[in-house]
Amino acid sequence: MNFLRDIQSLAERGPTERVEEECPDCDGYGYIVTDNDVRICHCLAERQLRKRLKKANIPKRYLSKSLENFKNDTDQRRNALQRVRRYVKEFDSSSEKGGLFLLGAAGTGKTHLAVAALKELI
Repeated sequence: MNFLRDIQSLAERGPTERVEEECPDCDGYGYIVTDNDVRICHCLAERQLRKRLKKANIPKRYLSKSLENFKNDTDQRRNALQRVRRYVKEFDSSSEKGGLFLLGAAGTGKTHLAVAALKELI
């Protein structure tokens, strides 16, 4: 079977359900099909991300947390941020070696960093 041919055939018949009614790029079907390629449209990718974030059950007060808005005003916080960034960047190989352990006093940003890392990896 030819995967691309199967997908193109599906596209010609039209999907049974639209992902987004208003997407101008895929007409709401979630996939963009060309003569040589099939790719997921940004609207479907964003929808899948929203679903994964919802399933992660992140409390509302932490939804805005990110690595970019982490307050790194001390050497310890800068070091923690650097280590979390490295863990996220090397996750595929790091996860085989073990997990990420954040230790510190209350209010030092452990939950912020954990949620930010989770959001990057989702």
